[in-house]
Amino acid sequence: MSVKGKNQFIKAPVSILPTVPLSAKAKKAKLEKVQDLHVPLLELIYKADADRSKRPTVGNSLDAFEIFLVQWDWNKIELVKQLKILLLTNANKVLGISEVATGCMDKALFDPKFIFSAALLSGAGKIILGNNNTSGNVKPSREDFNATRSLALSGRLMGIEVVDHLIFSKDAWFSFADNGLMQTDFLGKSRPL
Repeated sequence: MSVKGKNQFIKAPVSILPTVPLSAKAKKAKLEKVQDLHVPLLELIYKADADRSKRPTVGNSLDAFEIFLVQWDWNKIELVKQLKILLLTNANKVLGISEVATGCMDKALFDPKFIFSAALLSGAGKIILGNNNTSGNVKPSREDFNATRSLALSGRLMGIEVVDHLIFSKDAWFSFADNGLMQTDFLGKSRPL
């Protein structure tokens, strides 16, 4: 702490600086002012219901497809487009599934912040993107390619690997990884994901 003297600064211990004691009334007024700020409390929760030893392991796109389908709302799979993420450990054990977006028949807008906040909150080292296509056509659109590339590159900055993106209907799926689209030429990286 510094105290200003005649055109110079001198070091002074905090204990010699003057303090102004607050009266009980002033303390109460200050406390009421702080309480009136209405600052929202942010609470982040990851609730793991399943026993760790019973969590499935994802070894390929078929495993991921089956896990997504078990968790998908079958009443909506041909009605509205949804985007979910499969959260994985670095050893490919399933931590959970998070619903990121629900849209209309042909579009579901999403915010990458929600994808990565779920991954960070769960401690996931890897994620797999999954979205349904209400028409039954599982061929990726230009938007699917752009979103996958953008999310994979963003994930790298946080140390979260986007290992695949599945597009599916009730009985078919398309895997970006199985089709070599999580590789160098697509993502601009020197080694495969």
